[in-house]
Amino acid sequence: MIILDDRHLLMIEPRNGKQPYILDDLTQKAELVYMRAKTPQYGYRGFHQCVCGVTSDNLDHILPDGTITNSLMVHYIAEHRAEVPQSEIDKLERLYMAFTDPHIIGEEQVTFDSWCHSRQIKGNWKESLFQHLKATRTGADLENTQEWSEAWKELLNKATSRLTR
Repeated sequence: MIILDDRHLLMIEPRNGKQPYILDDLTQKAELVYMRAKTPQYGYRGFHQCVCGVTSDNLDHILPDGTITNSLMVHYIAEHRAEVPQSEIDKLERLYMAFTDPHIIGEEQVTFDSWCHSRQIKGNWKESLFQHLKATRTGADLENTQEWSEAWKELLNKATSRLTR
């Protein structure tokens, strides 16, 4: 279901296969906004499957201002950017500005698990990233989201270079 009203964010259905993962400011803004979402006590009977095969959970994700999104929000920005309507990007930018204003919402602790969840990094990829961080960063760096982002870029670049050989 595609919903582009003011009460929803990135409720879209891409039609093309996924593109290479884009890790830029907009993706990071989407991740931050998504990490602010809470899930209700109810769920739905099914889930949504993106055209590229990635599946959502069966929950609404409700942002602090009441906007409803879904668990594929960051996936759409990072891997289907060309199909995201400009109106949704503008809405994301507005929400990011509102949610990063310290007068509107307080800072929450970002954990490695919540950071990975917001990027849909799961299973073996998550374990590989953690092991890579442990092997290449000092203990203090394991709590730095910028370090996590840089390490994730390194792992993605290595994996991509192996696939294109």
